[in-house]
Amino acid sequence: MTYAPQWPPTPAPAHPLPPPQGAVYQPLRKSRAGRILLLVALVTVFTLCALVLAVIIGFQFGPWIPLLGVVAAALPVPIVVLTLRWLDRYEPEPWRYLVFTFLWGALVATVSALVLQIVAGRVVAEGASAVLVAPPTEEFGKALPVLLLLLFRRREFGGVVDGIVYAGMAGIGFAFTENILYFSSAYQSGAEQGHGLLALVVLFIVRGIMSPFAHPLFAACAGIGFGLAAMYRRPLIRWGAPIAGYLLAVLLHALWNLIASAQSLAVQLLGYLFVMVPAFGAMVAIALFVRSREAKVVHRVLPAYVTAGWITPPELAWLSTMSARRGARQWARAVAGEPGVRAIHEYQFSATKLAMLRERQVRGHVDPDFGARERDLLAAVTRARQFFLQFSPYGPVPPPPPAGYLSGYR
Repeated sequence: MTYAPQWPPTPAPAHPLPPPQGAVYQPLRKSRAGRILLLVALVTVFTLCALVLAVIIGFQFGPWIPLLGVVAAALPVPIVVLTLRWLDRYEPEPWRYLVFTFLWGALVATVSALVLQIVAGRVVAEGASAVLVAPPTEEFGKALPVLLLLLFRRREFGGVVDGIVYAGMAGIGFAFTENILYFSSAYQSGAEQGHGLLALVVLFIVRGIMSPFAHPLFAACAGIGFGLAAMYRRPLIRWGAPIAGYLLAVLLHALWNLIASAQSLAVQLLGYLFVMVPAFGAMVAIALFVRSREAKVVHRVLPAYVTAGWITPPELAWLSTMSARRGARQWARAVAGEPGVRAIHEYQFSATKLAMLRERQVRGHVDPDFGARERDLLAAVTRARQFFLQFSPYGPVPPPPPAGYLSGYR
């Protein structure tokens, strides 16, 4: 008979490391009624905004042209989402919050921006609206869900990378809905002259291929500000960083709209090459730098748990780099199949969250529930190790690295 390990393990084997000291942490039970009310409220808001957009789009373009717009607008979305997930792979954010920010950007931010621009259009000239009205209203709508997560889901907001990812998802959602409007308009205008599909393809090249990251890029500026506010306690940073990030997002957005509205193709091309491309490169560089810092945090902070006996030295070595983590996942799949993959994912995720939590405390962010959260994450690390002790005496890792690598932790 083939042995098929189960995850999570039941019953759990004996724990080989020191047990936790003090009272066992019992997580607070959240109100189920409150969760249901919140979910109902969000679904109601999203549904109402979707109906408003459906009426606007249907009234303007009819029932069939928007279908082409939806298909064209959806094509760049997976690429941009996967890029953000790749950036966030060290400490991935929960999908429910990513979906929330995407839907907020696609529905709430879009509807609110349309309403504000219609009202402002009565005061501001049409040509100036794209530069003076659209950027502040659209960036505010995209930044709002990130602010809500920072205020009400603080435990899921660890720093700059989280801010970039959440804001980027809101930007993707906004760009998706906006592209439906643009692509539908391009097809309708082109169809009147006998080349609707060609007009749609040309605009898709500009918006879907050359600049699919534009709205996520603008929104990420505010996301960086919120991420800094989550990391530091000084009032100047906590208040100033989000405001500065939002203003930078508005400035880049206004500059891009100004370039896009130029009648000269040369000006548009030069603006794209010397403004948007460097800005995108700078954002990627910032994101990669911050993510590499997260890896250093794991290697710097977790030795305290090695000393305490919660994490073994081989496990620390296989948590410290992305290549080492991939090796651990490959080993887990080879020895335990899909249950092993799920277990190693919980282990790596919990250990990383533990490092980030403790690093915040070291910086002076003393969360009221630090002890409870720490014990909760340690329990998750222990549970995953118990599963892998069936395959390796070292815990959820392949055999230890070469001699000497771990000498500093012995």
